[in-house]
Amino acid sequence: MLLAVGSAAAVVFLVADPVLAQVTTVETIPPAVDENGLTAGERIDQIVFSIRLIAVALLAVTAAFWWHTRPGRRAGATAVSEPTGEEPTAEEVVPSDPELEDLLSLHLGVDVTADTVVAVETG
Repeated sequence: MLLAVGSAAAVVFLVADPVLAQVTTVETIPPAVDENGLTAGERIDQIVFSIRLIAVALLAVTAAFWWHTRPGRRAGATAVSEPTGEEPTAEEVVPSDPELEDLLSLHLGVDVTADTVVAVETG
């Protein structure tokens, strides 16, 4: 293993000389006006304008997303009441939401209504 590593290092450092590598350099001067008749500054201005449009669109979509998902508009957003020591009723635990019931009925394939409550005993 040491012989293989030593041979590879000897080839790299002793036989292959970096000065012998071919170097091709082509210097080009960009044209003052491209095929559309625009200068470099005008092309940059177009790119900057496009980036600004994308930023404004992203800001508008973010604001719309926030507006539709803010806490006041979320389903089931209610005030928290103080515990009284009594067991809550099914209506207090599972609020009646017709839109949610329709979505659950469609997704589960069964009729889900507010009076369909499963009692779960804990502890």
